[in-house]
Amino acid sequence: VNFYLENETFLKTSGKMACIYAEKGAVVAFYNCKGGSLTARAEQGACIGSIANEQSGDIRLNSGSYQCTSKSGAAIGNGANGGNSGSIELQGADIVAVSESGAGIGGGTGVAVTMQITISGGTINAKSIYGAGIGSGKNGKSNCNIYIENGTIHAYSEYGAGLGASQGCEN
Repeated sequence: VNFYLENETFLKTSGKMACIYAEKGAVVAFYNCKGGSLTARAEQGACIGSIANEQSGDIRLNSGSYQCTSKSGAAIGNGANGGNSGSIELQGADIVAVSESGAGIGGGTGVAVTMQITISGGTINAKSIYGAGIGSGKNGKSNCNIYIENGTIHAYSEYGAGLGASQGCEN
């Protein structure tokens, strides 16, 4: 599924739902056409990725501006208590990804996650309180491969790692 951002888009969901669901085996790709942006807010699901208790497919953000916030899911990646995930590719995008207990980018809370995250260009600001900025969510099991080819990356967590594992994570 391809999304073309042309205007400002605002999405909000509650409960276990994801704002934009990337089902296991699917590829969800975003492209910026005319200066478009996406602002998304979720609770247990990811803003872009899987609903809670599910696995996600591949996510590709190609340029554009994204502001994603989730409570227990990853802002971009898996919802809470999901499973293995597809890959996440961030290419030349401006991203602010924030989660309370999931990763900013990667796994949600309690996710046993195996995934590849590739960042090539753009500006990434990924933050979590208990999860990793980029990597695993709180109390997860992580087998993440994180590749950063270039770009400006700010990854922060109060109780986990900026890049890698979170609080209570088994690697």
